[in-house]
This record gives sequence, structure tokens and C-alpha cells, in this order.
Amino acid sequence: MTTDAPIAKGVQIELGGRMRTFRFDFNALCLLEDALGISITEIGKVMSGAVKLKVMRSIVWAALQHEDETLTPKDVGKLLDPADMGKVAEAIRKAFELAFRVEGDQKKAAGTPPPALKDGAGKTT
Repeated sequence: MTTDAPIAKGVQIELGGRMRTFRFDFNALCLLEDALGISITEIGKVMSGAVKLKVMRSIVWAALQHEDETLTPKDVGKLLDPADMGKVAEAIRKAFELAFRVEGDQKKAAGTPPPALKDGAGKTT
């Protein structure tokens, strides 16, 4: 069976000494909802404010599951450097934009992810 549906694209970022891809496919979004206990709409609201580090770690964990389903949130925490939170937040924002990209007038009807993500220090990226 073939389909014309596009495969979710991702954003490349260096973590833990190697290039990784943040991708928010449907499974990643479901994992993220389960991990945080809130809906994707609520996650968008959380992301538009100052994001707690534990939430950021969960977001990165979900975004990397397509590469390695054995990664745990604690494993992901070892990959993250607090000094890189701005870079990580920007990659998350771009990956969400790719995941929710729709064409033309559908964009308004479907809604979009939050336009900005604040790092743990409250800085907008």
C-alpha cells in the first residue's frame, strides 16, 4: 500500500557528540502527551511560557524516539547541556513547525504550534 502523506521531517542538532534529528511524528506527540499528562494543545501553551527543564527533557526525549526507542528521559538528560538550552529550544520550535505545517488557508483552520519557545531562563528563542 502506498500513500501520498508526507513523512514528518525533522531538525538536525548536535547532542552528545553526534548529530541527531528532532522529529515530532504522530507517535512522538502521543508519547509527549503521555509523558506530560496534558494534551498537545496544552503543551503548546506550556511551551510559549518559561519551560521547566524536566519538560524540555521530555520534549527532547519524545523527539528522539524515532531514532532510538530505548532512550530514556534520563539518557536524554545526559545528552543535554544547560548552556545549549537556547539552541535546543530553537530546534524544538523548528521541529514543531515542520510537524504541523499545512498549506495555504488550511494553516489558519488547523492552527499552528506556538511561534516561540522560551528556554528555562525565560528567554524567547
